[in-house]
Amino acid sequence: MAPRKKQQNKLVPTEAKQATLQRQIPGIAAADYKHDIIAYMEELGPRTALENALAADIAAVSVEYDQLRARKHMLMWQKAIQPMFDLLTRKASVDAQQSETLAVAWAQGSPEASAKIVSLGVDPEVAHNEAFVANIYLLEMLDKQIERLERRRRNLLADYRQLQKDARRPRIHEETQIEDAVVMDAQTVGERVDDEIST
Repeated sequence: MAPRKKQQNKLVPTEAKQATLQRQIPGIAAADYKHDIIAYMEELGPRTALENALAADIAAVSVEYDQLRARKHMLMWQKAIQPMFDLLTRKASVDAQQSETLAVAWAQGSPEASAKIVSLGVDPEVAHNEAFVANIYLLEMLDKQIERLERRRRNLLADYRQLQKDARRPRIHEETQIEDAVVMDAQTVGERVDDEIST
């Protein structure tokens, strides 16, 4: 008779703990979309209707890019909870309840939990590596989307800078003409003064 395989504990964090995790990990809190759009628009500082339309596109793509990177960050920490739980119960012989508490607190960035885990002889990098390998396909998809958004943002920014440069050219030409006129007027006045003196 073949020996039965030992059943591995499957950790499913409660909704409350998942919500806490999302709230406390730096950089993954739900972004205020409107606030971020306004912040990007203010940074770009459009001056014309055409610049404003292009700046709005840049802001929307930038916020989407930021949020996607935040989701990837959140995903990596969430997916690392289970491997950490397994390491604590299997390698460190910690009971399931304490392992869950430590794993979630570690994922939330608790220095105390991290120190406790290391003191138990568990390497946190192992949990991260296992999470990465187990979710590599999904992470690669996210990376491709992030790269696509980054390329689009760069292209839009290049178009925006060119638009601003083109918009300044007529003004620069006008300013040059004004300066030339001032010089001409100064020369004319100087000639008149010279004429007055000579007479």
